[in-house]
Amino acid sequence: MGNQKIIDQSDLRKYRTELPNLYDDMGLDPYEFRLLAHYKRVGNCYESVATTAKKCCMSVGMVSKTRRALAEKGIIVIDDNPRGTSTITVVDVWEQNFERYSGRSPHERERSPHERERSPHERERSPHEQGRSPHETKKEPIKKEPIKKVSRERERTPLELETMELSQLFCELTGVEWQEPSSRRAWAAAKVRWIDPLREIIARANGSSRRVLSEAVKAMQKDGLTISAPQSVLQSAIAISGKRNLSDAKEAGQYDPFEPLTRMLEERERNS
Repeated sequence: MGNQKIIDQSDLRKYRTELPNLYDDMGLDPYEFRLLAHYKRVGNCYESVATTAKKCCMSVGMVSKTRRALAEKGIIVIDDNPRGTSTITVVDVWEQNFERYSGRSPHERERSPHERERSPHERERSPHEQGRSPHETKKEPIKKEPIKKVSRERERTPLELETMELSQLFCELTGVEWQEPSSRRAWAAAKVRWIDPLREIIARANGSSRRVLSEAVKAMQKDGLTISAPQSVLQSAIAISGKRNLSDAKEAGQYDPFEPLTRMLEERERNS
C-alpha cells in the first residue's frame, strides 16, 4: 500500500485533540469517525497505512475503503504521487462549525452589530411635535447628487494573473477541467489540489513556469501516470525546475558543488 503523508490544516494543540461538532452530525459510520479522529490527532506527519490500520484497530483494506468514503464526502482530500505516497489532507471545517453552532442565523451574521432595524411601532412623528408655522415658508428640498456606484473589483496581482494563466495551460495540456467550487469546503480542497501547487511551481521555476509545467505533464503522460490536478505533477515539476536552475547556474559560472554541504553545516551550527 505504501506510505501516507497526512496533512491537517487545523492542527490546534500538541497534547489534545479537538473535533468539530460537525463530525458527529455528518452521519459517519464507526470506521469513518475512527479514522478521521486519528488523522486529526496525528496532524502533519508521515505514517504507513499498516501503522494507521494497527492504531485504528482495523484492516489495511478497511483503511483504504474508509479513506475513499471520507474523500467522497469532502471531509478529506487524497492525492497520489508517482513515488507511492498518498497525501491525505483533512479539510478545515472549523469556520462552518462555528457558524452552525453559534446560534446566529446567516442574516444576523451579515448585519453589523451596531445596526438595528426600524421597529414597526415607530411613528414618523410624535403627536407632541409642533407642526409648521403658517408664516413659515416652504423650503425647497435639497437636491442630492446621485451616488456613483464604486466597483469593488480590485486589480489582480501579477502572481494571481500568472496563476490563472498557468491553470489555463494545465487544462489545455491535460484535458482536466477546472471546476468552480460551490462551498467553503470545496474552496479549501481546491486550494490544496490546484492553487497552491501552481504557485509552488511559479516560485521554483525562476520565470519558466510554463515550460516547467509542460515538461512535467509530458513526463507523467509518457510514464502513463494519472493526472487529476496540478498537485499530481508538483513533485515532477519541482525536480525539473531544480535541474533547470542547476544547469543555468553552471552556464553562468555560479555553480558551487560544495553549496549543499555548506548549507547543511550552517543549518547544524544554527540548531546546535
